[in-house]
Amino acid sequence: MQDRRKINKCCMLYSICVFDAATHPQIGNLADITPQGAMIEGQAAITAEKPIQLRLELTPDITNKPLVEFPTQRKWYHPQV
Repeated sequence: MQDRRKINKCCMLYSICVFDAATHPQIGNLADITPQGAMIEGQAAITAEKPIQLRLELTPDITNKPLVEFPTQRKWYHPQV
């Protein structure tokens, strides 16, 4: 099957936890990332289609910054079977 991606996704070499920056629970783990967006895999769904502030907690293996926060918006959601 032909890959329809315009930009190749980046395979994650590290497990990066994704948190809700406002309420602090873990939402999931970063599965892949492109300049246009990212895929987060987790048990809980980001239900609102409104902007949400996310936080990635980073390790010294990746960067010298302990975390990065950024606004994002859910574009689609698909539950895992």
